[in-house]
Amino acid sequence: MPNVIDKIVQSDICVGCGVCTGACPKKVLKMDFDKNGEYKPKLKGECNSCKFCLEVCPFENHKINENILANDLYSNVISIKKDRFLGYYLDTYVAYSQVGRNREKGASGGMVTWLLEKLLDNNNVDAVISVIPNNNPNKLFKYSILNTKEEVRKAAGSVYYPVELSEVIEYILNNEQRFAIVGLPCFIKALRLMMNNNYKLKNRVKVLIGLVCGQQKNKKYTDYLIKKSGLRGNPNRVYYRVKNKEAADNYFFYCKNNSQQGKKLSWKKDVSSIWSGRFFTINACNYCDDIFSELADIVFMDAWLPKYSKDPKGTNLVIVRSPLINNILQDGLLVKELFLQKINKDKVINSQKGVINEKRYHIKYRIYLDRRNNLYRPKKRVCSSNKFTFHEKQDIVFKRSIQYLSNKFIGMSIRPIFLLAIIYKIWMKCSNIALKVLKSKY
Repeated sequence: MPNVIDKIVQSDICVGCGVCTGACPKKVLKMDFDKNGEYKPKLKGECNSCKFCLEVCPFENHKINENILANDLYSNVISIKKDRFLGYYLDTYVAYSQVGRNREKGASGGMVTWLLEKLLDNNNVDAVISVIPNNNPNKLFKYSILNTKEEVRKAAGSVYYPVELSEVIEYILNNEQRFAIVGLPCFIKALRLMMNNNYKLKNRVKVLIGLVCGQQKNKKYTDYLIKKSGLRGNPNRVYYRVKNKEAADNYFFYCKNNSQQGKKLSWKKDVSSIWSGRFFTINACNYCDDIFSELADIVFMDAWLPKYSKDPKGTNLVIVRSPLINNILQDGLLVKELFLQKINKDKVINSQKGVINEKRYHIKYRIYLDRRNNLYRPKKRVCSSNKFTFHEKQDIVFKRSIQYLSNKFIGMSIRPIFLLAIIYKIWMKCSNIALKVLKSKY
């Protein structure tokens, strides 16, 4: 009988969440980095083919998808609404924290930090689980158990580095406490699948906090940026989103060690083409159709709208599904700990139109190409399709080539990646010019 390694890892659609390893009854799986710097489960003992690892995998072909799981979670919530992109939602907000340095230290409006502190203050949970810096050059970040507000504040900021949940799942199963967990959509889905089959996890995890995600990067993304910054030796601290005093949408990457500081890299000048070109993107991300973390009780994202993206202090957009969390937000507004204002859900959707394009539109052609080549791919909520323009097809294929090539070159030098990034920029400029010409003619 196949297990998660035979079916998911060998098909290169493992996202490295680690839930399979945390869920394995025999404890014969271990998470480790592969040659591309991506977490993958590996066997350390004899598998008894129980298939529980597949039952919790977010990229297995389950009978229940995000729609069914979300319906069980939220359809009976009073005043709940539903949107084809957002999923279920009670309210949508624009928000930022007005407490301490939450907003200053956060990647955007500091709302995740504020909520985690509030959950601890209100005794809604005993501990929160989030990603923190790790004093290990081969594993720069990890999931950790945070018991105090001080620990939560030290975890503030975005991280674009592989992390996995197996160790914290083991901790939850061995400790009778109440937890809140912060995670990406695929991680949240895996946790929900495990919670459906494990009463300890279901009873102890009280709040799941989602983050909007366009793609995950492997370790080589960070390695490339460190090399480009000019830092010599291993870093002991990496910051992906150092705020710019001029605007929220042009932040800096920054790294350092005990003897040296790397050069700050500007998002628009040095990083954006690497990100949007899907350099170093994990292959499983090509087959994810959940933008707004539809199985989370609350979801946070950057306010990438003209009104807010130029505010250098940073702003969050928020989707709430849980009445408990909605009440906590309203209490925060009353005591002036938050700026909290309702915003039309269409504006929230528009703020993530690039992510929607990749996850609900381009995904159709990626699946079409793979199934034509008889590759195993999970069944998604969108159908495979070949009905794309020549330009769209070329764009999708070009980005897939970049994904592959970027993982081949980083071990040798950053120069091939630099050249590939220049080619990508030229390609995008030519494509945009061609589209404008076509539109003017037709």
